[in-house]
Amino acid sequence: MRLRIVEARTKASRWSRPAKVVSAGAGCLLVAGGAYAATNWVVGLNAGSSGEGQSATIANPSITAVASPAPSSILYPGGTGDVVVTIANPTPTR
Repeated sequence: MRLRIVEARTKASRWSRPAKVVSAGAGCLLVAGGAYAATNWVVGLNAGSSGEGQSATIANPSITAVASPAPSSILYPGGTGDVVVTIANPTPTR
């Protein structure tokens, strides 16, 4: 009695090149559409939100030298001494 071994050959299904290209393109569109939908849902652009920024009116700060104790003690080039200044920023804070 002889046993006969039968090989079962199965041919792996291969996708053609155009089918691969079409399926890759469809996958990319699906991912892009999902990302767009998720960002619109999270950000809520369709709900009327907007990204606006406002700035206040800017005013120039002023720096004034104060002579202390007498006007003769103001600093001059090459001299040494203490400097006292007054800085005013008129820009309102929020």
